[in-house]
Amino acid sequence: MTENKDDNQSLFTINLKRIISCYEYTFLELLSLKIKYFEKLLTKWRTNVFLKEIKMAKIKPKDKVLYIGSGLLPTGPIMILEKTNANIVALDNSEKIVKLSKPFIKKKGLDEKIKIEYADGKDYPVKDFDIIFI
Repeated sequence: MTENKDDNQSLFTINLKRIISCYEYTFLELLSLKIKYFEKLLTKWRTNVFLKEIKMAKIKPKDKVLYIGSGLLPTGPIMILEKTNANIVALDNSEKIVKLSKPFIKKKGLDEKIKIEYADGKDYPVKDFDIIFI
């Protein structure tokens, strides 16, 4: 009985830490949408990882890319576009996040090549895409 209780508490603690981390990350992205300094900082922090992923995926300009989980600050889709000129559909399953990130993409003049959509990646039709980022 005690072991099961300990397992439940441990699982609760892990989930709580994950939830807090998500809120912290979302807060940083929200600051990045509003304050250019934070956008530069967060983009710089993410650059190395994204560039490695883009290189591994071997994306070509004619490819159609699906990016699942674009977030408030869709740095991944932006970097993919900048490095490859591919067309990108970026999904997020939060309507609020999509409402905030769409104007950001439009303001940057990238809305012709990056489409931000409110959708859940697990149910989204993927057959028309050459590359999928999760």
